[in-house]
Amino acid sequence: MNLKLLSSLVLTLAGASDAARTFVPNAAVNKAISVRGGAGPLPAEATAKVATALYGLQGTFGYLAPAKNNEAYGLKGDNVDSFIQEVASAKLLSTAITAYAVVSKGMPVLQAIGAGLVPQAVLGVKALLNDTPSEVGVSSGGIMFDTLFTAVTTYGALTGADYAGNAVKAYIVYTALATLQCRLAPKSALKAWGFPEKSIATKSFMTKILGQQGIGWSVLAWSLTNDVDALTAIGYASIPAFLSLMDFATSGEMEANGGDINMLLPWGVIMAAIIGTLAIP
Repeated sequence: MNLKLLSSLVLTLAGASDAARTFVPNAAVNKAISVRGGAGPLPAEATAKVATALYGLQGTFGYLAPAKNNEAYGLKGDNVDSFIQEVASAKLLSTAITAYAVVSKGMPVLQAIGAGLVPQAVLGVKALLNDTPSEVGVSSGGIMFDTLFTAVTTYGALTGADYAGNAVKAYIVYTALATLQCRLAPKSALKAWGFPEKSIATKSFMTKILGQQGIGWSVLAWSLTNDVDALTAIGYASIPAFLSLMDFATSGEMEANGGDINMLLPWGVIMAAIIGTLAIP
């Protein structure tokens, strides 16, 4: 990873004073977007709030106790599995916080995205301070850049800096590409982030989980910044995780990694209801 090039990207974003207005629709930059939602069988706003609460609880559990979270799903692993789960849970928690901010608090979109990114920024700083990259055997360069990019984007979005819209848009693209690779080509993603060969051979399943959560956040943030109403955006954001879980269940990959397939079924039903209620017009 070319850190000089990537750092230049971050600095360019920070200096782009007027780009926000052209990169993100004015409606998304200046005010909270509407709350309408789909036309499914359940009350749309109540469904969105329940989804937000469930995602928040699951994200918080995995963020604060990643090893315990893995054990709850029958996944026994090492510190690398716990680290990947922590990163995945931070992305799910970001999704929940942003959804809560726009639906329940009427927060402007960029500010809501900034609030949602706080757990990811904190996680990056914590990992660097505790030398987690060395502990799990991953290159520190990627973690350093990710933390810097996240921190700059979070600060800009929360404070309403001139570069905020530009930074958020770039961060969405960055996250979407990185986590698509995690979900679709996990071994390639692990190699790109500098994980050792032994991790590349055994951590693909956990990396796919990280991928599904990152894609979900990207879909939510992209939808909100493109003036999709908040409830429908939450429905759209649930689709990647639902498809991923169904793949785990039907392919036998969950069980092959020691997981309890029965733990996925309730989530499948819940997300199907969320998608059917919010994402279908």
